Amino acid sequence: MNTKVQKELSSNESCWNETLRCHWDSWRVISESHLILALPYQNVPDMSGTIKIAESLSVNVDRIDVYSGGIVNVQYNFNHHNQKWSALVPVKGKKLGASV
Repeated sequence: MNTKVQKELSSNESCWNETLRCHWDSWRVISESHLILALPYQNVPDMSGTIKIAESLSVNVDRIDVYSGGIVNVQYNFNHHNQKWSALVPVKGKKLGASV
């Protein structure tokens, strides 16, 4: 994958996804290891569902930024040392499209 090219999977309207257990707007591929999931306002995804979908989009993913209504909601990170995912709540108020 060309990491300089940003790819986006999106719907015209938000769609319900059973795996995420919420509505979603788009997935953005920043690099092989970094994805962004954009959700409508006040939607919160299931962590395991988010990771499952992200891993199906990129086998090397180790960072997933989740935005709800354009505001950062949570960041999922894969620790290669202990082989576990963790959830971090970043600085509130960061807008989608800001440097992440």
